[in-house]
Amino acid sequence: MLSRTGGNASYPWHETLARPVHVAVVTAAGRAEATLAPPSGALVEIAFELPAPAERAVAVRVTADAPYRVFHWFALQPD
Repeated sequence: MLSRTGGNASYPWHETLARPVHVAVVTAAGRAEATLAPPSGALVEIAFELPAPAERAVAVRVTADAPYRVFHWFALQPD
């Protein structure tokens, strides 16, 4: 899984994000975690390395210990 995050630390219509956030991505096949730095203006992509699932349909659960900003989640498939 790939997350595109970042952007400004604050926007007029959102709360300011000023601290790192721990994010976990969980599927039946495994778990991956990362700590996202506070947004600083640039967009960044964070990879969550998960094992290949045994089934075609996969439920994904994302949890975080605080609010964070994500613009897109991408599910990448192996070649």
